[in-house]
Amino acid sequence: MASDDQVRRLVDSGIVAVPQGRFVSDIGDGVITALGPGRANRCYRMRSWLDAGAVLPDSSDAPVAHGSPLLGIHDMSTGAPRRGMLADFALLSDDLLSVDPGRIDRLTVGERR
Repeated sequence: MASDDQVRRLVDSGIVAVPQGRFVSDIGDGVITALGPGRANRCYRMRSWLDAGAVLPDSSDAPVAHGSPLLGIHDMSTGAPRRGMLADFALLSDDLLSVDPGRIDRLTVGERR
């Protein structure tokens, strides 16, 4: 998370941050929920850093997030998903990682409204 002033200070100081561009795309709902709407727009501001002139390498932190360099570059240059934007994900009726494995075949997928 970085304010406009912090982005400017990062660039002016010559600091090279090494973000994980896929974090918001891969696990963004949890990140956005944890940060809340007032702070989520300051999360992983790679496009802002690039526009301000920062040197910006990419790091995937795989296997936490997908390791494809092209996906990371895409996310770093276009910005992160926000509420109301279309994204590639599925909304399931239960938590796939904690539901009893015997019930997985009964989960349902939500429909886009």
